[in-house]
Amino acid sequence: MPSANVDPHLFRRPLPLITIALAAGILLAGTFGAHETYLVLVLLLITLSSAVVAVATKRPRWTLVTLILLAATLGYLRFRAQDAVTPNDVSRLAPADVQLTGMVDSEVQEMYAGTGARTTRARFTLRVKNAMTKADEQILEGVAGCVEVSLPVLVSRQGGRGEPPRYGDELWVEGHLELPAAPRNPGGFDERTTLATHGIYSRLTVALPETWSILKTSGSDSGVLKPIYALKELVLSHGRRALSRERAGVLNAILLGSKSEISPADRAAFERTGTVHLLATAGLHTGLVVAMLLYLLPFAGISRRGVVLLTLIFLAIFTTMAGDRPAVMRAAIMASVYLVGMLLEREPDISNAIALAGLGLLLANPFNLFDFGFQISFATVITLSLAMKLTLPLHQRETSRSGRHTGAANAYHVAANYLTTCLFVTVVAQIGSMPLIIYYFNLFTPVGLLANLLIVPTVAPLMALGFAAPVIGAISLAPFLSLPLDWLLNIVTEYILAVVRWCSGPQFEVTSIGSPPVWLLIAYYTALWSWLGWRRVRSKGRGRASMRSGGHGFGGL
Repeated sequence: MPSANVDPHLFRRPLPLITIALAAGILLAGTFGAHETYLVLVLLLITLSSAVVAVATKRPRWTLVTLILLAATLGYLRFRAQDAVTPNDVSRLAPADVQLTGMVDSEVQEMYAGTGARTTRARFTLRVKNAMTKADEQILEGVAGCVEVSLPVLVSRQGGRGEPPRYGDELWVEGHLELPAAPRNPGGFDERTTLATHGIYSRLTVALPETWSILKTSGSDSGVLKPIYALKELVLSHGRRALSRERAGVLNAILLGSKSEISPADRAAFERTGTVHLLATAGLHTGLVVAMLLYLLPFAGISRRGVVLLTLIFLAIFTTMAGDRPAVMRAAIMASVYLVGMLLEREPDISNAIALAGLGLLLANPFNLFDFGFQISFATVITLSLAMKLTLPLHQRETSRSGRHTGAANAYHVAANYLTTCLFVTVVAQIGSMPLIIYYFNLFTPVGLLANLLIVPTVAPLMALGFAAPVIGAISLAPFLSLPLDWLLNIVTEYILAVVRWCSGPQFEVTSIGSPPVWLLIAYYTALWSWLGWRRVRSKGRGRASMRSGGHGFGGL
């Protein structure tokens, strides 16, 4: 431990440095592979030497260096442990035709089925209990691990096989087991790494509806996730009943990231306009849910502490419903840090909140570092946090202005403040995410800024209506009370579809370009974040000087 004369500013924000070091160790392990075992020995030796120097000199800087080196070593070892496939993992049987028995261990996603299609496909994770290869026809006990299953489901809901499996069901499946494909092009989609992020190293394709069956349906003992998935199904099914198929697909994707009901044409339109991020529940959606709960729950007469606790509970439920994607988990951890800070009556530090989210996700699964959703999510939120602090005084001034008005004037200022915030978030998010989007998807969409500016302000009311309508329809004695909300949902979703289709038209060009080199991405984000950080420090300096001279402290804006 450092001595009493330790500079407190040195250890005020060590977490970002530790998280960066952890990521560096993971990157080192992923780059050099498992055979370079001497690297970990070198890291351990350097870390031990640094620890000896820190103890001998009792200097806080050496303590911090030791912590950073220890984090890098931990990242290296954590990746190596996660990357090791156990000897009894089901993926060891691939490639082969197999029969598996296991339990559905994830949400079941149904793919889009066109008009007149006989079957659709369902995709989920199966936790294997035992296996049998068709070649040997012997049951192999002790086989374990998870496999991604894709199987056909009859579109007709009549008959025993009409319904897809659900979370907690025990299944028998027969199909072809294979290893995930490696990326075909540099920077292309890496299915192998994406599945490994979830501890899955093989995939099973079932060809016919007759070659799978439900051995046991999920009961009350199938886990705490069953009621949460039931709630999710309530929300999704209400959209299917209340809206047309096209609008329901958009609504359910924005609410909970369920994209199986969006037609390929509409999905391509979202991709061409740079608005596809709205269909994958992430930080924007999570932040809106938290903000709406903090705003609405006090109207029910709940105390401030009760509001925060209920928001934490609802946040956990929403996160589970939306899935365990890195972007969702990052936003959930950061929101939880913010809410816990409110409970403890302490203002949370955004840098530590981002670092804590990254640290937790990387320790839980180091493969997250190589997930494009993880990278885009953190690049966007870091850019937003640095830029947001520059405009925070201006935002507080506009909020105080709106509070001095009443009636229509106050409503005008609140609406203007909301639209200004949406404009700012949209522009900065595009700046923070566009290089990575170009790198992974090879698309440059100039119209994306316009499309996002027109759509992002409607996401909050859409989510409020989308969750309120099924709840009112389910708990009220008169389900028709949700009809006005359904009418509004139809208007908003039709508006979003109209904007996306218009912006994806031939009048707006979408450029296909090659992936930029990695060094250029590093240079871009280094320059961007350095400039924003410099502007922030300069703004603080001018603010303090302005306060000393009697000003308001906005000179740096």
